[in-house]
Amino acid sequence: MAGCFGLLDHPQDNRVPASRLVENTPTICVFQTARQHRIRAGDQVQIALPVGYPTGLGPASESEAKSQTITIGQHDEPGIVAARIYFQCPSCSRACYRLHFTDDAWRCRLCARLTYASQHRNRTLRGYNRINYLRRRLEAAPARRSRRLRLKLLLELGDLEEGLRAYFRRINDVLEARENARRRKAKENERGS
Repeated sequence: MAGCFGLLDHPQDNRVPASRLVENTPTICVFQTARQHRIRAGDQVQIALPVGYPTGLGPASESEAKSQTITIGQHDEPGIVAARIYFQCPSCSRACYRLHFTDDAWRCRLCARLTYASQHRNRTLRGYNRINYLRRRLEAAPARRSRRLRLKLLLELGDLEEGLRAYFRRINDVLEARENARRRKAKENERGS
């Protein structure tokens, strides 16, 4: 089913190449490296350019030719406790928790122009993801939830489902018209032979 929505690496499908999905790129996470006590705020580390995956971290040195220097920053806001350190993107200097390897360099997701595969699921069925979300929300709604909010969600769900039914009706009408045209053409060919 994923092939219908442009997620497969097919030579004629250039909408979403597989190389532009986050899930298909080597990634390094600041949380994993901090847990392994390999980095601290203010450090500059060399991240090896991957030949294979996973990649390794090492101390910053000039002797490593095939690596990239990444600066480690620290949040100064008092409210951020769990995630105090971050990578500084080499391209845009943005604070980010993951770097992705694309086009022979480590970059943040925005600089690398990567998207998640889930952003492309059900693209041709407008409103289908919202319908699933509303159904999950209504099922998980606690009893104390206000009736007004529940009614609002049910009305929105009904409108979206009606739109989806109309879309499927149009598809069915087009397919029936094609089938009728094919049958008429076959009858004409039989008469002419």
